[in-house]
Amino acid sequence: MSIYSRFECIDEYPTYDEKTAICREIRTDRGNLVVYGTIMGIFGNRRPDFKEDVTKQMEDIRKLSVSGKNTCVIGDFNLSFSDDYYFTKFGRDIVRKTFSECGLSILTAERGCCVDHIAISNSYIGEDEIFVSEWNYDKKLSDHKGIMVELGGI
Repeated sequence: MSIYSRFECIDEYPTYDEKTAICREIRTDRGNLVVYGTIMGIFGNRRPDFKEDVTKQMEDIRKLSVSGKNTCVIGDFNLSFSDDYYFTKFGRDIVRKTFSECGLSILTAERGCCVDHIAISNSYIGEDEIFVSEWNYDKKLSDHKGIMVELGGI
């Protein structure tokens, strides 16, 4: 896995499984941001290993939140939050609960037919307006839609 950024990478953090998650701290114009890139349940959400993978990744997120650093969790969550597309009650519940406890907002949660998500620390977002864009609706480029979040003032 890799994280590509125009911002300088200043630190890295271990994840429970380097095949499904990577974590780097970057220096942005608005302060440092720990970016946790993930594929939760690399083979989808219908296999037994999905629960273990998501549970362990949420433990990673809890450990990061203790540091008090602004965090962004981004990637293929293999679950949706607003509809029955890739529905998993367990996945939704544990991710929502963990993110809420860690002060993260799932900025893409209301997007339908979406398994790729972006969650960011509320303290990093501040009072900024949030803009969410999508592309590849017909999924001709990939089996995923493209999704992007912009924060006003960046």
